[in-house]
Formats: sequence, structure tokens, C-alpha cells
Amino acid sequence: TFVLDRAGLARALSLPPDQDLFTSDILTSYRVKQGVLHNPKSDRRTTEGVFHVTEGGLPIPDDKKAVPKRTFAELLQVALQPPADMMRLPFTASQSEEARCHVSLLLRPLVVPSVPGFIPEKRMETRFFAPGNLVSNLDFVETIFGNGGDPFLPENDAGLDVEHWSGHTGCVILAPHLIRVKKRDVGLPKWDDATERQRRDGMCWKTEDELYNGGNAFKLTARDERGVVVTIIADNYFGYCKKEVKTQISYAANLFGLAEEEHAGGALVFPSYDLGEELIGRKHMPQLDYSFEEVVKLYGAMMDVKPEGYAIDKKNHDLIYVDEHVQFDLREQKVSWPITNFTPSPPSDGGEGRGEEERGERSSADGAPPLPSPLLRSAEEREPDARLAAAATSQSVRMHSMKMQAGKVYVRPSGYKVHMERIPGSKNWRLVGTVGEGVFCHKPCTVSGGGKSEISKAVTDSVLQGPVFVADFKKDFALVDELIQRDYRHRFKDAAKNNQDSRPILSHERSIGSVIKLLTPASREYSAEFNTWLRGIPQHVKELLFVVKRFYQPEWGGDWRKHFSVDVINGVPGNELKFENRKLVASFVRIGYEADGSWRTFGLRSDFHPAAKIQMEDDITASVVVPVEKLSGLNPTFNNPCAKFSQNCENRLFQRPDDAIHRGYDKQAELDFSRGGNFFSNYEPLDLETAKQMLEDVIEFSQYTEPVQRLIREY
Repeated sequence: TFVLDRAGLARALSLPPDQDLFTSDILTSYRVKQGVLHNPKSDRRTTEGVFHVTEGGLPIPDDKKAVPKRTFAELLQVALQPPADMMRLPFTASQSEEARCHVSLLLRPLVVPSVPGFIPEKRMETRFFAPGNLVSNLDFVETIFGNGGDPFLPENDAGLDVEHWSGHTGCVILAPHLIRVKKRDVGLPKWDDATERQRRDGMCWKTEDELYNGGNAFKLTARDERGVVVTIIADNYFGYCKKEVKTQISYAANLFGLAEEEHAGGALVFPSYDLGEELIGRKHMPQLDYSFEEVVKLYGAMMDVKPEGYAIDKKNHDLIYVDEHVQFDLREQKVSWPITNFTPSPPSDGGEGRGEEERGERSSADGAPPLPSPLLRSAEEREPDARLAAAATSQSVRMHSMKMQAGKVYVRPSGYKVHMERIPGSKNWRLVGTVGEGVFCHKPCTVSGGGKSEISKAVTDSVLQGPVFVADFKKDFALVDELIQRDYRHRFKDAAKNNQDSRPILSHERSIGSVIKLLTPASREYSAEFNTWLRGIPQHVKELLFVVKRFYQPEWGGDWRKHFSVDVINGVPGNELKFENRKLVASFVRIGYEADGSWRTFGLRSDFHPAAKIQMEDDITASVVVPVEKLSGLNPTFNNPCAKFSQNCENRLFQRPDDAIHRGYDKQAELDFSRGGNFFSNYEPLDLETAKQMLEDVIEFSQYTEPVQRLIREY
């Protein structure tokens, strides 16, 4: 074979160097501005009748087709003798004398993640063989799993890598021409001589011209308990190549033990919060045992420390490390901190910015204490901080300050990040806080269509913005005032709970989440009378109350109405609500469609902000289970006997951006489409004339995001 011994070689061989097009009976390939496009004859997968397993090895599941060993041997021999035209190497298609050959690729896919002190990383070996025409299939799997190098060099020989080889060897042979093989020619019996299962699986024939598997695509596997697996794929659909690597990883993990291949999706998620226009570290944040001096001591080598008491990251100059007593004021666009730090208060029990519910009203499923709020603390905790905050703003304490800038990220010693951003659909800006430690959301054992990709996609593209409406400003705000003034102490079904909660709605003792919970009917918790009263409150009035709660400042006291208004239009009060003479924007999320094709939309909390996400996995994940006594440094609250470590097996992620058919909707997909070096499959190539027509159709062209617009203009 022509050995693809380095990454990128398969990409180069998949098209002639002097042409942008290659065609054959089973494939049409294009060189496009953003990479390569390959459209195989089979452009979609099917699972019906595809999976065939050779008899004599491991047990065959009942839903798979059982194939006699002789038939496998006959099909293997035919697979290794493809038609001459299928052996054409696309790279030489424009030459007078074309090369015809097989190509091969070595993969070393991950089977067991490394856990220091317990087990080193384990990988299997998988070798792909394909006729030259299908070198693009090997480009595809190489793009996802990487290149294992020349298998004949000692450094790439899995058998010599005893520490990191799982002990399993796989082989994949691409042979689309097998769909033309007759059953009789590969040793299958006549109908009368066949067993009941052979008749059920179609492994016999009634007429001599019957094609194997009815002339349809199939995948035939032979494997045994030693860990050797050979698979023949009678198709050139790219997805089958990737799925076969997944199957072989799963097979190896099952034989190895303690490990598993998980059909999984996941993301590292960092909760983010809309902080409004002000953030005072001492007043609004739980005080943790972190200091700017400690950050400089540990990480000073990676930052440019300024004598004023902040630092700039040497690699990313938009990253600014600030003091734990920092204050952010969006109205003045200022970041400030005391020149002489106060003595740190005792450490809090939790992380910064992890929750938004009131204390005691939310707990984790396992009964752990409620997570601390980023903006709410009890009166006992807040009282000394309030004095410190007051001292920080007095004349006796000098403050350093700098201009807060868009595009800069300010990092507190705990890793909590703050930046300013413009509210979509508005001229207003807001402060956004993002926690420093993420949560790994891992979705294992997921079937097709189960949401593996969706868990890692940002919800931002589904969020819509629009004005905050009032039906009748005076009447609606009179109702809001009634809700604020009401006494809620006697709402509980359990009389023993009454009179225990006397917090007013606008009290700092209540978060927005607490107010939402207060005004949501709860048959188990609230009395029938109170629930009936709640259901009589118009929903838009509740939404207005949440807006007031969102922007309320303690110094307003009871005089909060003057901060909200509507314009007067033709002498009549309008319907768009304004806060301090700025129009407010409400957010809604689109989820699915109605029967008539219209979007289903739901309102979001006024302080909602999407989490920041880093995609960790999309399809194939290897995991290993480890007894906790073999580990150190675990969270002390973790009391399970074992821990599972998981790792994505893919170098690059294979995506099907379904929503990208709506211009401008999937912003990440359009950004990815506009970049270079892509591997595309099953798309229509667009020529120069089409691009010109797209530019002239101004209305539809303007619906694309800026990266796609720029791509088309450049072309």
C-alpha cells in the first residue's frame, strides 16, 4: 500500500494538484475556498441490514446477521481485489498515466485515559486500507483521530509499546464494490440447505443471481477474544468509517476491563451572571481566602505586575488581574480598589457566583448545603462588609482606579471573571460575572438524536430580545406596588411555618429567584387560598415586578416608581417601559415549533445570562473506573467508593449543523464555515457566478453573520 505516514498527506492526495475537481463512479470531490468538499454516492447512513458478524468468534447478538466463516473469507479476498478504476489515485488524475494503488493509514485511538498513579494511557492500533479512489475517507478519519505514523517504524509499533498498548489490534478494509457480489459466489447455501437463522438473516439464496445483502451497503466484522478484529465496509459513506473506530474502541475497552467507550457528549460549563451596573467585592461577593498578593506569588511569572496593585497577563493583554476588594462601576466606567487592603474576612463556605437563589431555599440533590449566592448574603455576614465598603468609599481611604474597557476581562483572585458587554438588541451595557471553576456536564450512553451535540452548544443563538411592554403604565405599576406592599407571612399550608418569613419583596434578604418562587403557585407548600390569589395575578404584572426587583437600589427606599417611565406618544402614554430614561430589553428563548411553523418562545429572567462553555466531547469518549483509595486530592465531600475519569477520543469534532439552514441563526457554525482547512461532506459547491448573485440579493445576504458575508465578498 501507499502508506500515509504523516498528517495531511491524505488531504493532498484526494485531489489533483492542478485541478479543483475529481470525479468517479462513487465520489465527486472539490477544492473549495475553505478546504475540501467530498460528496460520496452514498450520502446518508442506514442501520437496517447493515451489521454482519462472522461466526466462530465472540457470541453474535440476535439483532445482527450471522455470516459463515467461509463467506467472510471469500468476501475478504474479493475486498482486496477492487476494480482497476476504483484504484485510481485522485492526485494523479490529471496525468497521462494515472497511479493505481491501495492506500493505508495507522490510527492509535484512545481506549483508557491516563490516571497518574493508577494506570497509564492505553491505546489500541487500527489500520485502515482503501483503494486509491477512497483516500478522502482516510483523510476523514485522520482528521478526527490523528495519524499514527508509519507502522513499519519501531517507534510506531504498538507491540513494542507494552506500557501504552491496550493489547488489541483492529483492521478496516473499504470495499464498496462488494455490493455487486452474488451470494452463491461467496459460499452461501441454497434456501433448502439453509438453517432457520440463515433464512431469517438472508444468508442463503433461491436464485443464482441474488446479490449479497440484496446489493445494499453492509459492514462485515470478524473478531475473537484475543482482541483481533477485522471489518470490511462495503460503502464509502464517511460516517461508517468513524463509527467503526468507535466500535473497535468499545470492543477493546470491554475486553480490557474497568474501561468503557461511552457514546457521549459534554462540555465544561462556567455559570455566568448579569451583574447589572455595579459590583463591590466586599459587599456583593462571598469572602474567600484568596488575595492578590497570593496570586502574584504563585503566578507572577506569567503576568506583568503593576505597582498600583493590578497585573496584566503577558500572553493575553486583555486579561487583567485585580485585587480581591475591587469595585466595578459601569455608570462611571471605572474599576477601583483601596491602596491599603483591609484585613480579609473569614473564608466563606462556597465559591464565588455559584447560585442566585436565596439562602436555604435551594440545595443539591444529595442533601448538601445550599450554594452561596453571588449577590446575596445574610445580614450577619453582610453587616461588617457594609462597614468596610463604606470605609472604602470614605475620604480616609485612598483608592486606585482605572478606566473599565470593553473587551477587557478583569479576574479576581478566586478566578471569578468580570467584563462589560453590550446587551443584545439594546444600546445599554451590563456587567457580566463568570465563575472561575467550571462544571463538567457529561452525557453518557446516548443514542442518536439524544442531544450529545446540543449539551455543548451555546443557547445564545436561541435567545431573542424585545422591548419590555406595559399595558397601562399607571394601572400596572399600581398592581406592582400592591404586590410589593403585601404581607406574605401567612402563605403556608403548614401553620407552623407562618410568621417565620417576614422579608419584604424589595429587601436585600431576597434574591430575584426568591421572589419568583414566592409568586409561583405551589400546591404542596402554599395554602389553597394563597395559590388561588397567585393565579389571579396577570403574568405581565409579575414580570414587571421582577424588573423592579432587578434594578432596585436600597437608597431608593419606597420611592422607586420615579425611576421607571414610558414615552408619551400623541398625548397618550406608550407601552415600552424605560428605566432611568433608557428603554429596557426583555429576553426570550426559542424552543421548537408550533403546528403552524411559528416558534415557541418563553420569557427568561431579567438577570439571565448564558453560561460560558468549552466543548469537551461530542461522540466518542473513553472512561476508566478507579477505586478512591488509589487517588489523592479529591473533594472531601466526595464519598463514593469509585471515581470515573473520562476523556474525549477525537482530535476534532464531527458536526452536523442542522440549524445552519436558517441564515444567521447558528453563529458558531457560520464562523466555522468561513474558516479555512475544513473537511466538508454532502454540500453543494458554489461557484463565482452564484456568489455574485448572493451579493446582489441584498436582503437575504444581510441575514448571514459577518464572517460568512466577508467570505462571500472575498471570493
